[in-house]
Formats: sequence, structure tokens, C-alpha cells
Amino acid sequence: MKLTSAIRQEFSRQIKNLRNRPFLEGAMATAALVAMADQDVRLSEQLALDHLLDELEVLQDFDPHDAVNLHRRYVEKMRSDPVAGKAVALQAISKFKGDTEHAATLLLVGIGIAKADSEFSDEEHAMLIEICETLELAPEEALAQLLE
Repeated sequence: MKLTSAIRQEFSRQIKNLRNRPFLEGAMATAALVAMADQDVRLSEQLALDHLLDELEVLQDFDPHDAVNLHRRYVEKMRSDPVAGKAVALQAISKFKGDTEHAATLLLVGIGIAKADSEFSDEEHAMLIEICETLELAPEEALAQLLE
């Protein structure tokens, strides 16, 4: 028995989502780390996250509610236990060491969140440096290219 085209397409989409789930987790962890760098998640940062979910092709196949809920879980972990929450988020990001394409996209997510409120704070900058180090990227080089 052959699968219909619609069923095959849906199956293919679900397989793609399973393969990309770690990237979704890394992206939401990045967004949460940068948003929480100054201890406050602002509305402008949440709106920027919504925009990034709409614009980044690698995230468009995911249910945006799932992504936002994942982001909230990272934020809640950091609020309840800042050290452990940060470690969990950095672990999700660390899966992309050596993957230059995904690492660059994660940095774009972080910069998008950092710039959302038109205030690129020292704490946000420091967090982006830590994210670069987690990804084993040279922060000066990686951030210089992305902040231009």
C-alpha cells in the first residue's frame, strides 16, 4: 500500500523537526540566556523572539507555541536557580561546537534579542561572549562580523 503524497509530506516534515529539535533547543536557550543577562525579560525581547521564529527558515517548521514554551522553561530555570539554569542552557548550545552554520545562526538569535530593546548592555555583550566560547568561536571575530 502506498502512502498518499500528503501523508508522506507530513511524515517528512515531522522527521525534519525531530532532526532539528536540538537546534530549536539551542536557539531558545540562546534567546533565554541573552534575555536574562540583565535579569529581566522585556516585552521587546519577546517580540523579537516571535520575529526570529517567523524569519529564520530553520525554525519555521516548528510550532511557535512550542518554541515560546521552551524559551519560557529556560527562563524559569534561570530564575529559580541561576547557576543550574544557565548550565542547562549552555549545554543545549554546546551541541553546536564546530558547526559554523548553526553556531552563526545561534549568535544571530542572541544578537537579535540583545538589540530588541535598543540597549545593547554590557551584560548582554558578556553573555554573547560566553556563548561564543561555548561554541568554541573566537568572540572578537564572531561578534565583530555579526555586529556590523
